[in-house]
Amino acid sequence: MDDEAPVARYDPAAGTLRVRLTGGEEVAIAGLGPDLPIWRGSGEAAGLPLWLTGGQADVLGKMIQYILQSVRISEGSRAVLEELGPQVAQLKDEIDAARFADGPVPPADAYPEPP
Repeated sequence: MDDEAPVARYDPAAGTLRVRLTGGEEVAIAGLGPDLPIWRGSGEAAGLPLWLTGGQADVLGKMIQYILQSVRISEGSRAVLEELGPQVAQLKDEIDAARFADGPVPPADAYPEPP
């Protein structure tokens, strides 16, 4: 991950939003509370984030692939899942990159199947 790239991090326990701007300058806003909704876009394009751990993203990605390969679904649902699959994979990759920034690349079995 790029240590200078802009990024926003929200800590619900502390109620703090930290934003790193282009060039590395950081801004912190405290006192926001634990239930701050964070929106991306507006109008029809508005969306809320889905907070996932690396393990959750891994399972969700596998479920999406299974549904696309094995379950009969409507074309509309297929189109949504085909769009969502790469986004979930990218999210997992970014979580792994942040998690293993100072260590080895995670093995393929970093997120074992639940019992």
